[in-house]
Amino acid sequence: MPGLGLTGIYGAVIVGGLFGLMVAPVMQHALRFFPSIVTGTIITMIGISLMRVGIAWAGGGAAAADFGAGGYLTIAALVLCLIC
Repeated sequence: MPGLGLTGIYGAVIVGGLFGLMVAPVMQHALRFFPSIVTGTIITMIGISLMRVGIAWAGGGAAAADFGAGGYLTIAALVLCLIC
């Protein structure tokens, strides 16, 4: 709801934390249903779906008039090199 402001965000964080505390014991027993192949596949699919966002940002943003300019790509390459 758009009018709650910062207090709404704080309330949502508190409620989310309490929910996480309540669900944690149940998830402990459900971990056996999620082998590493399932977890790895899900994380890979999330990464692949986010690639287009990263590519658009590396080009300067989808709405940029000079999309794909050398400056944008140089900064993106530097960031990639620093991360790796």
